[in-house]
Amino acid sequence: MATTSKRRAPRADDRHRTHALAALGGSLVDLSANGMRVRTHTRPDVRPGSTYRVEIKSTSQCIRLTAEVVWVKRTSVLSRAHEFGVRFLDLKPGVGQILEHWAVYGFIPSRDNLAATINVNTGASTMPASVPPTTNAPAGELPCFYNVLGVTGDACQAEIHAAYRRLAKTLHPDVCRDEDAAERFAFIARVYQVLGEPESRRKYDAAIVRIATGAAA
Repeated sequence: MATTSKRRAPRADDRHRTHALAALGGSLVDLSANGMRVRTHTRPDVRPGSTYRVEIKSTSQCIRLTAEVVWVKRTSVLSRAHEFGVRFLDLKPGVGQILEHWAVYGFIPSRDNLAATINVNTGASTMPASVPPTTNAPAGELPCFYNVLGVTGDACQAEIHAAYRRLAKTLHPDVCRDEDAAERFAFIARVYQVLGEPESRRKYDAAIVRIATGAAA
């Protein structure tokens, strides 16, 4: 029988669907600035009201923080899969924006956009790792995803798709033997997830405009 919490309530911040991140042995269904929803293949070893240390991971980045389980439920009567929702506790200033940025754009914005493992409790950044050179940008800016794919900002969806396919064939780890091939391949895949879907592309374009407007002010 499904277990739920009486305190279950909608998250105040926008939820961003993402299956590229993992947490607590499951996959993230969505992530926001103050919580997340996780799907597991079997019943998770958590219960509403419990707190635990959670790690949210991508292929190269990791954030550790404390979370409280708000609800747990089975996805359907005939399935063993479960989902549970959590809210993050004691977040340091700015961490919510980092989480939201990660969910939308697929990477953690750190100094010089270096990939890093960030300990949220201390704010310390460790284990810097290189990312594709095309992602480098001054702190506080977003990398130009159009430049990553080698297209212009007014490119149509077909042009974006074709550019991604060309890069994917070149950078696939089965073809490219560079040490960072897997990292670069994963990055362009995320770029395509953003630009290849009209709604996420619109949000990215709007973010670029906001940053440019703020820099000019």
